[in-house]
Formats: sequence, C-alpha cells, structure tokens
Amino acid sequence: MLLQNQIRCNNCGDTPFSSHRHHFSYCKCGDVAVDGGMDYLKRTGKPDGYTEMSIFMEDHVVKKLRTCVNEKLNNDLGKICGMMRVLRDEGYQVNKPEIKNGDC
Repeated sequence: MLLQNQIRCNNCGDTPFSSHRHHFSYCKCGDVAVDGGMDYLKRTGKPDGYTEMSIFMEDHVVKKLRTCVNEKLNNDLGKICGMMRVLRDEGYQVNKPEIKNGDC
C-alpha cells in the first residue's frame, strides 16, 4: 500500500507531495513534480533530478497499525508503543537522524 507519495528535488531541496489522485505538485524551482496521491506514482522531470521519498507498507501491517490506533483501552502513548511494536515485529526500522550540537 502506498502511504506517502513524495520526492525531494535535487536542485532546490523542496519536498513536493501528492495527497490525492490528480494532485499534481511541483517543487519550488519547477524542475520536478509528483502526482497520483495514494493511487499511483507519477514523476515529471529528469530521473536524476529527484530523490524518492515515498512510503510503502504491506496491507497486513497497515491493518495491524489500524488496530492499535482503534484500541480503546490505551491512551495515546500506549497506542504509539503498540504501533512501534508492530513495526519492529514486522522488520521495519525507524532510524533516528544524527543530532548535531545546537539542534533540537
């Protein structure tokens, strides 16, 4: 399942995304564009002009995550922890970016 349809422009660094079908979105400099929402991937511009940032996930994992979100006995933190366990158990890794001095 496609969860996020997004690219990063290698020229200006902008990260246009497409939120729904036929939502065509250019980067700030106009070199590249993205389209298709969660229905399909369409790119405009040179293939080396962007870096892919889209997020895909198997349907059964999305179903398990939805179960965590809909859990009525857990508070928000409990839901987040449940979702993180699902991702870990399914082999996904969430990597924390390196923090430099002065960054939050």
